[in-house]
Amino acid sequence: MSRLLGMAVLCLAAASAGAQTTATFVGSTNDWHTPGNWSTGLVPDANTDVVISGVHHVVVSPPVGGGDVAIHDLTLAAGATLETLPGVRFGTHDETIDSGSSLIHRSSEAFDLADGTTETVVAAEWEAAGSCSTPRPSRSAT
Repeated sequence: MSRLLGMAVLCLAAASAGAQTTATFVGSTNDWHTPGNWSTGLVPDANTDVVISGVHHVVVSPPVGGGDVAIHDLTLAAGATLETLPGVRFGTHDETIDSGSSLIHRSSEAFDLADGTTETVVAAEWEAAGSCSTPRPSRSAT
């Protein structure tokens, strides 16, 4: 009986370890890595669906000590902006970018957790219309 109970506890622990949660950005600052900026009180991880509303411009800086910033799914509501800074490797399974919102990658890499592919991103901006623009270097007149 105790062996059966032990196996049931292990199964429940394994099921809850991979459970999806949803975190909404509620912060008064724009820092991704501040736990208090999230409705869950925790910085999102690979098991978290992230929602950023239209009143926020959230900035993802490189994690202290290095490593990836990985979440499950990303939803940018109308007017919201998510910006990754140089040195950030940002990964998701899926992104939903509503009309009028922006996903700005200033980082060097983005990766897809669904299929494991990695994209090299020099600097790009995805807007709700599905367009991608890469800023051109400025040239000085001589």
